[in-house]
Amino acid sequence: MQKLGVCTKGAVRASGSKSHSLSVHKGERSLLHLKQNTCGSLWKANTTNKPLLLTHRALATDQTHSIMDRATMLDKIRGALWGVLIADSLSMPVHWYYNPQHIVRDFGEITTYQAPKATHPSSIMSLSNTGGHGRGGQSGRIIGDVINHGKHVFWGKNGMHYHQGMKAGENTLNALCARVVTRGIAANGGYDPKHILHEYVKFMTTPGSHNDTYAESFHRDFFANYAKGVPPEKCAEGTEGHNTAQIGGFVMLAPVIMATLPAEVPERIAWAETDALSRTLTFMHFNPFETITVGDGHDAQSAPSIRECTECKLLDRECTKSSEAHANVLVKEEFLKHAKFAGLLYDVSVGGAPLKEAAITTAKSMGVDLEKGLAMHFSDVQAVHGMFGSACYIDSSFPVVLYLAAKYPDSFEKAVLANTNAGGENCHRGAALGALMGAALGESKIPPRLIQGLHDSSAIRQEIDALCSALYPEHKEL
Repeated sequence: MQKLGVCTKGAVRASGSKSHSLSVHKGERSLLHLKQNTCGSLWKANTTNKPLLLTHRALATDQTHSIMDRATMLDKIRGALWGVLIADSLSMPVHWYYNPQHIVRDFGEITTYQAPKATHPSSIMSLSNTGGHGRGGQSGRIIGDVINHGKHVFWGKNGMHYHQGMKAGENTLNALCARVVTRGIAANGGYDPKHILHEYVKFMTTPGSHNDTYAESFHRDFFANYAKGVPPEKCAEGTEGHNTAQIGGFVMLAPVIMATLPAEVPERIAWAETDALSRTLTFMHFNPFETITVGDGHDAQSAPSIRECTECKLLDRECTKSSEAHANVLVKEEFLKHAKFAGLLYDVSVGGAPLKEAAITTAKSMGVDLEKGLAMHFSDVQAVHGMFGSACYIDSSFPVVLYLAAKYPDSFEKAVLANTNAGGENCHRGAALGALMGAALGESKIPPRLIQGLHDSSAIRQEIDALCSALYPEHKEL
């Protein structure tokens, strides 16, 4: 399967997605020219038949990295959780600024937390549907009455900032949902998807629970179903056709992934990650699996390759079970990328794999040659906008995460600030990058000013402490 999607930015996207990247700002023509000249050489075909899922995990096993001591593991868990929130909040004032020159005009170079302007140069929030997913009018009241209480009035105004009214150091909605997951794991003593779902619904439907204005399409559609009386565990069903494969789904996964690390056997961790991942996405975002039958575009000859154990497919190993022992299940391409992210967090945290090498290997599994890209010595803005694309689509945004991690493997601060100042989908892309950098380097390598500068720093620290205590009760002093 060729991974050339980010090279075809003129392609028509789903109606529910943002299309900022289709426009050409005067200052960006050179970047588009750069993309045309570099895309073909950086993005290569995946010619193997295997899913390439978690294949980078061989880094940890081949180099005989051992399960690390608990203090180091806790430092990395804490680093990943702080990383999500720090990178998100740094980017919040310039979230979805698709022309980097507008960032410089409005803020200069961002080096610390700032509040957003009231207006936004690239905003298309006024085109979004307040009654459900995608584009549409503002007659619906899911926004305002069911979730994001009191924010409906801002959606129909042209040029309104997606996060208007937020304070410096506050987090956007998806990052706040990551905190909901963190609190849920701590309170429950581990990951329970039903408990997390209950807490998610409670948080989203409680007036005053947060100060963000914007909610992504998957939130809106989930609660459009909820308002119709659909049981929460079924509210995400049937929504996959319109929700684009975008990196916003990565944001809430870091605490789920980190909660699986106490397992002692690496392979058990791998399956715990993907199992927890699939249940989280099924309940809150999309169904990661597709059950098929012969006749649904698959002939009898293709059936044996389809009849493989889901667990074995996710772990990228040969299945020894009989074809009759399990259902016909295909794993959706979007979920494979979420699971690659999960595996990468494992490799650089408990697996101890070098971050740069792990990022490059993961990128290769997606058909992206990061070594060649890094050798071009482009600025971060040139690389993000010219080589990959700055929009929310996973095919472009995940490689940006890997690129910045490989370029700044020893500096959490440089990586997340580079992401912020590059613009585009920098909040959710940044949350994924922050989790990765934090998991690799640990809380101890994050500048204290970035931790202390978060608006809810004290409460966040208590939540992270509670999660770590729940996972490692014998090490509460750590």
